[in-house]
Amino acid sequence: MLHKLEQLGIPDNVYNWFVDYFNGHCHSTMYGGSESTLRSINAIVVQGSGVGPATYVVTASDLQPLNALNRLVSRQVC
Repeated sequence: MLHKLEQLGIPDNVYNWFVDYFNGHCHSTMYGGSESTLRSINAIVVQGSGVGPATYVVTASDLQPLNALNRLVSRQVC
């Protein structure tokens, strides 16, 4: 995803912010009063984050079907 952002020609300071944001991002879960250990996030689209929708659009922008009989369909959710 970072390579795709670089290809978009966004300003260096914005690109560097994304690099910094995704470097060393961790997650833990709390359930029933217990908290899990911190784990590194290796996904580029972080669910629930402010940048999640934008990074998804950049990540999915060049998806193509593997078979000519398949097609990608976008549906608008109301």
